[in-house]
Amino acid sequence: MDDTTISTGASGTLRNHTVLVTGAGRGIGRSIALAFARAGANMVCVSRTKSEIDSLAEEISISHGTLALAIAADVASLSDVTEIFQQAIQKFGHIDVLVNNAGIARFDSLQLPTFDFDIWSRIIDVNLRAPVNLIRHVLPDMLSRGKGTIISIGSRSAVANIPFMSAYSTSKTGLLRFHQCLEREISGSGVGNFYIQPGNVPTGLIHSDEIVDPEAAEVFPALWQMLKRTKEISTTPVDVVADACVRLATDQNSMLLSGLYIDVERGLDQILEDLRNEENCRIENEQLYRLKVDHL
Repeated sequence: MDDTTISTGASGTLRNHTVLVTGAGRGIGRSIALAFARAGANMVCVSRTKSEIDSLAEEISISHGTLALAIAADVASLSDVTEIFQQAIQKFGHIDVLVNNAGIARFDSLQLPTFDFDIWSRIIDVNLRAPVNLIRHVLPDMLSRGKGTIISIGSRSAVANIPFMSAYSTSKTGLLRFHQCLEREISGSGVGNFYIQPGNVPTGLIHSDEIVDPEAAEVFPALWQMLKRTKEISTTPVDVVADACVRLATDQNSMLLSGLYIDVERGLDQILEDLRNEENCRIENEQLYRLKVDHL
């Protein structure tokens, strides 16, 4: 793991709170980090690319006057994650909010003899194992203090069958189920536990050349059409996701959403209204916002 950079400089609703964001160097993660900094939080910004988070930490310090600790690390590495928390706790004492944003994806197919299982496994490591590992580091302290917020950036692929993305869909489905199971364990503890579907945000992930297995794309033309369509509909402003994360960490009413599948494109107010709708008890009767399988 690379050396760290500390930027110094706090007012706002989250003053004296510490927020850790993974995948903070660009895209959704960077926007989330800046939104929490605007709210007054001290930031622990984690990314594999040191130059990106050094730049982010400097922007946070100069523009928002809060503390920012930039750590270049691989969240899929157990030793790197241990060091992340050693440095964060040494600097800030504890973590109030964890945002699991780091993620990778790949369009490929197991039908091909050249299928790379190492890449498939890496996606599971980054998108599922890493968030759970990060959560296990913050959860005991949050529970002992009776407060804290855990947010994982999920995907619509957790509730939809998407071809050529089996690893990504599996990882996001597993992460959703993890949050739902965790909620059964910690409900009422004061710790918020959220899984966000961010919508179709135009991030670097879908524009990366590495997201497509070239051989799979050659054999399956439909794969390119899927990717093209994904890019065309990726119009959700990144700030919508960032603002939702800050609200989940600051609005006590949002605790009603703990443990649920949250589609931020619907809007938190609409989802909260659905949850409070006792006229037909839609949430409990239909198990909306929960991963479920209809029995035959």
